[in-house]
Amino acid sequence: MPEESGFGEKALSQVVEMGLSSQLETAEEINVDVKADLLQAMQGQINGVRSRVKG
Repeated sequence: MPEESGFGEKALSQVVEMGLSSQLETAEEINVDVKADLLQAMQGQINGVRSRVKG
């Protein structure tokens, strides 16, 4: 998923990161990259998710 993320994708990725970080207290670093049209994401449809957790 190398192409640039749009504002909606970045915002959604950050929300997912915050949610995961509250559940994974021992993780040092959490990175999430969501690929989705914001309207489709609101309807529960996403094109892809990439995540990496260090810790």
